[in-house]
Amino acid sequence: MKLRSYRVPILATLATLLSFGSILGCQGVSSAQAAGGTPMVAITPAAVSFGNQVLNTTTPKTVTVVNRGMTAVVVQNVSLNGSSEFKLQNWVGTTSLAPGGKLQLTVNFTPTSAGSSSASLTIQTDASSDPTQAVTVSGAGETQDNESVTISPANATVQANLSQQFTASVKGTSNTAVIWLVNGVAGGDGTLGTVSSGGLYTAPQNVPTGGSVHVTAQSAADSTKSAQASVTILPAAGKVTVTVSPVSANVTGGGTQQFTATVAGTSNTTVNWSVNGVLGGNDAVGTISTSGLYTAPSCSSQSNVTVTGTSQYDSDASANAAVTVSARGSNGNYYVATTGSDNNDGSACRPWATINHAASKVGPGSTVYVEPGTYNQTVSTSHSGTSGSPITFISETKWDAHIDGGGAKYIWYNTGNYVHIYGFDITDLGTESAGGCDSGPVAIINYGTNVEIAHNRLHDLGSSSRCFSAAIDSVTGSTSTNIYANMIYNLAYDINDQHCCYGIYLQSTGRVYNNLIYHGATYGITSWHGANNLYIYNNTVDDMQSKSCIQIGTGDSGNVPDPWYDVENNILSNCISSGLYVYTNNLISTSSIFRNNLIYKNGSDFTYGGACSPTMQACGLTVTGTVSGDPLYFSSGTDFHLQLGSPAIDAANSDLVPSTDLDGNPRPSGSGYDIGAYEYQYP
Repeated sequence: MKLRSYRVPILATLATLLSFGSILGCQGVSSAQAAGGTPMVAITPAAVSFGNQVLNTTTPKTVTVVNRGMTAVVVQNVSLNGSSEFKLQNWVGTTSLAPGGKLQLTVNFTPTSAGSSSASLTIQTDASSDPTQAVTVSGAGETQDNESVTISPANATVQANLSQQFTASVKGTSNTAVIWLVNGVAGGDGTLGTVSSGGLYTAPQNVPTGGSVHVTAQSAADSTKSAQASVTILPAAGKVTVTVSPVSANVTGGGTQQFTATVAGTSNTTVNWSVNGVLGGNDAVGTISTSGLYTAPSCSSQSNVTVTGTSQYDSDASANAAVTVSARGSNGNYYVATTGSDNNDGSACRPWATINHAASKVGPGSTVYVEPGTYNQTVSTSHSGTSGSPITFISETKWDAHIDGGGAKYIWYNTGNYVHIYGFDITDLGTESAGGCDSGPVAIINYGTNVEIAHNRLHDLGSSSRCFSAAIDSVTGSTSTNIYANMIYNLAYDINDQHCCYGIYLQSTGRVYNNLIYHGATYGITSWHGANNLYIYNNTVDDMQSKSCIQIGTGDSGNVPDPWYDVENNILSNCISSGLYVYTNNLISTSSIFRNNLIYKNGSDFTYGGACSPTMQACGLTVTGTVSGDPLYFSSGTDFHLQLGSPAIDAANSDLVPSTDLDGNPRPSGSGYDIGAYEYQYP
């Protein structure tokens, strides 16, 4: 037993001695190597990076050389090769380092141009191992104005009277100070809450309007640099508050505005809506639904009302929104009515009485709505719009604004540019004698450029003793006039053998299309004087009782040499003289186009006069694609829509055709476009 108890300790002791001997043996080898002159040199860091640095600023970095060997080592040379933006400091020449000794070198980076730069720091020693070591040096220059401000947190929720700490960080400048603001107010105030110079925001006692504020940290060095945090303010615990959004609104008469309410401090978030203290509002001040949709009265006696949202849970908690009710017709829209007065403001609720008065008030972009009724007045429009903002006069209901010239020389006299005249019913049953064909009255006479005359109905012009000159006359100089989708009929004729009243008289440039002209006197559509660059297409002309459906010509004052015309896709029927009459004192441009016109039951298909007499070829002109046959009107003389089987259906040339017809129906309806003012509509 004694032998067993001592056997294990003796063996353990022997093992320990053997292990210790091994350790001594290793130390002996290391010491010998040191004595044999094998010093170890370490360089830190192994690579130096300056990162991005503002141009012309200097930043130092330190490189440390350490002798970790058992004997001295000599640093023989240190060199920095590469970009000249890197400079070496603290190297004074050959340096001896004792065991454990250090040599600290400084590298400065001064970028002078934007972009990356690099160099190599080489260190030579007399060490038998690794005598030469290199450290990579890199950096990049960047332009100034990298100053930026950040704020943290970017969003916060704070109860009334409680605080929130914000911190700001400024980069790109040595001046890192900031100025703190609340909703643009330095330091804030009692309504918005306050913020200290250290960024501690303290919410106000009551929730501010809108329920939130913005805390801003603004750079003291550059006021254009700032960062903003959004802070939602909640009521103090146990207090019910209401906020309404938006807090103000402008609503046009008859218009609507959606309001929303936020209730805090209770789980019951329902509100009761009122206008000027009346629950739900009324017709006088406007009404508001249970969901907060406010509807302004069409004609309000009040221009300002208050919308209120009141907590259903706590009637003492409410919030208001200020509403301005603008009369319908403001912002460039005006109204004229037979019941109006020129002393009114021209709104829908307070309209003017005369179109002339409205014309004196308008400017670019204005629209004048003329309400239904009969206006025994003449109109003179002289103000101009612009290409993007024309002035528009429009019958609020098509053809329900009736204008009776009452024997005047001109019913509508326009000299303004970029003016639109839409949807009126114009007539003149006066009996006064007023000149002959070329000097008689005109329903709409235009001297302006870029004018549109469209969707009007002009009829019953002239009488047995009154010779009208034209329903629509676009005179010399009135360039780029568009006359389309008008209905013109019942034009007096053969008064004292003067053959009065043209349908549309063209003396300049423009486009004439989708018009219906019937039961007239001389020419349905005619050109003269300075007529040139005229496009006449997709019109229906019927029953001209003394002349031709269309006359093309130029001459007398204002005429131009070599005038050009495009006449196509028209239906010309039942005219006494001819379907198409070409008469000119000047030769017409041989590139003029006369094609795809349906010509039916006239005195003749074509007649020629003046320089083109006796044939079209005398002017070097050609006519192509003429269509013959009964156009099959729905009711001849009264309804000029096409019946199925009409030769006009799908027979138009597609190079020049409107996108809609006289009724506003789309073209085409079938496989092709139709000739005339109407497009046959397939079931």
